[in-house]
Amino acid sequence: MRIAKYLAHCGVASRREAERHIAAGHVTVNGHTINTPALDVADADTVTFKGQPLALNNTQPKVWLYHKPRGVITSHKDPEGRQTVYEQLPQLAGKEHIISIGRLDMNTEGLLLLTNHKPLANYMEHPASKIARTYEVKCFGAFDADKLHDVQQGITLEGIHYAPCTIKVLRHYENNHWLQFTLTEGKNREIRHFVEYMGMKVNRLVRVRYGPFKLGKLTRNTAIEADENKVKQLVKDATNH
Repeated sequence: MRIAKYLAHCGVASRREAERHIAAGHVTVNGHTINTPALDVADADTVTFKGQPLALNNTQPKVWLYHKPRGVITSHKDPEGRQTVYEQLPQLAGKEHIISIGRLDMNTEGLLLLTNHKPLANYMEHPASKIARTYEVKCFGAFDADKLHDVQQGITLEGIHYAPCTIKVLRHYENNHWLQFTLTEGKNREIRHFVEYMGMKVNRLVRVRYGPFKLGKLTRNTAIEADENKVKQLVKDATNH
């Protein structure tokens, strides 16, 4: 297996990022620092990344779909004592190897994906993967079609550039609106910044889809295991990325 692919399977970086780490001298094989990705490694080889020994992730990849309610933190622990995702799910509580794919802030609800496979999480989170996330947003305020168009084309706010996205007006009445946003970046508080730019306020924000997975009728504060075939296809995509 090529060394960049090996690093990706270990979950420390994507294959493209692995090549940059190799060029920077962050990787050793059998005690020797390497500077080229044109190297094959075997199970018997000792590989380190920034001084830490690595091992292939041979865990059977799984993904869980969780309907996160408002007021719950996407974290294993919270120093302020607020409720966390893992405390809400007894079957996952205490399992440090279960991680979220992306995050939802405390006041955002809807579909949160959890997995036991870090390379898959890295792949699904990375903007280069172009994996779409869809949100439905209840907004209050005067509707500005021109500013909505600006956001769809891609916009820079406070020095941060946001890629183009798709926005649909689901329904609206006077100053109350339900909008649907589909985007591929997932930057911090991205949709809230968009809505503020458009002169409105977010009253409710719900993620309804992430890649091939939909929230559907999943009951709030419950989790189900994702379709095995969809997970296998994503792992295959992540491996070839």
